[in-house]
Amino acid sequence: MGLARVIQPFADVSFANLSSSEAALRAAGVQLIQGIDFEAIRIDSDWMSDAAELQLTHLKDRRHHPVAFAHPASAGLRELAERKREITSARAQQLGLTLTSTVTVGQDRSDTARRVKRWRSENPQVTAVVCFNDHVGLAILAALSDNAIAVPREIAVIGTDDAPSAQYSIPAMTTLRSDATAGAAQLTRAVVCALNGQKPPLIPPHTFTIVERDST
Repeated sequence: MGLARVIQPFADVSFANLSSSEAALRAAGVQLIQGIDFEAIRIDSDWMSDAAELQLTHLKDRRHHPVAFAHPASAGLRELAERKREITSARAQQLGLTLTSTVTVGQDRSDTARRVKRWRSENPQVTAVVCFNDHVGLAILAALSDNAIAVPREIAVIGTDDAPSAQYSIPAMTTLRSDATAGAAQLTRAVVCALNGQKPPLIPPHTFTIVERDST
């Protein structure tokens, strides 16, 4: 808020809901306040369904069946992850696949390795894991390696987000890349609408592409 008082901007655009800060921004002289709560918008959009379909189609084309879903360790992401799991399960059914089980990343590498070992012993039929994001995927890959489970010969792993570290895993992780250009263009449209006193449009579903590497 101190910065707003110094530079006195006409508009403040944030990748978060600014309702709690709006009064202070107004007092600092900001005339246009545009907070975009991406998480709220994404949950209501079809981006998870689009991502799940692309991941599952990629796995199906490689004859991976049945599949599992990997959750993050963070409790703060639990609701979002469970929503994605539900959508992935529904999409799998539509594609003639089955999502049979879930595995959750542990608090550290050894904990994750123990969880994956137990999960694998209970679900030997699973041939692929759809991960909530690339950070989860990296943890799963490490745990599979610690348990001497070969990827992708015994089980495949696919992530989401195309994190920079995904290309350096062993094996390099297959993932999804979102179209950042389209997102930036949509954000610009939202700001222009706000400047013209119009209701900003909702953020559309992400446009994803498969980044195929060695984990599938």
